[in-house]
Amino acid sequence: MLAVASQEGGKAGQAVLNANGSVDYGAMQINTAWLADLRKYGITARDVTKAGCYAYDLAAWRIRQHIKHDTGSLWQRVANYHSYTPRFNLEYRLQIERKAGFWLAWLQKRFVTVEVQSQTKDTTKASQPVVRTQTRRYTKAYVMAHTTPRTIQAAD
Repeated sequence: MLAVASQEGGKAGQAVLNANGSVDYGAMQINTAWLADLRKYGITARDVTKAGCYAYDLAAWRIRQHIKHDTGSLWQRVANYHSYTPRFNLEYRLQIERKAGFWLAWLQKRFVTVEVQSQTKDTTKASQPVVRTQTRRYTKAYVMAHTTPRTIQAAD
């Protein structure tokens, strides 16, 4: 998401006229073609140009839809945010891959991450409960804000 946001490079309140006659709005440069789809949810150009997180939330939702439903590599599906046209998709994909590398290094340098394991019992399908273990990586600040002190010591 950081890579796409930095590639889009828009600003709140901004409207940019494209060569094809469409307009990109706001911080995440949401195009009029996509706004036509968003209209059924009551979302307008004015909504996506406002300052704040809304444009980023919409962009994240749209990227998630591309990842879930489109074909191709992960980066190709993410680049569908910009264009399905192979030439434009490839150009955008290369740009966001480079930006993702930058953001990965930036985040790793500034945020300590920890692995947190959780166990759940699944009793819905079998007479014997199945215990599932899941490991996820979180920033240490997130873990401290969302767990009890006893759990934090176990995560360190």
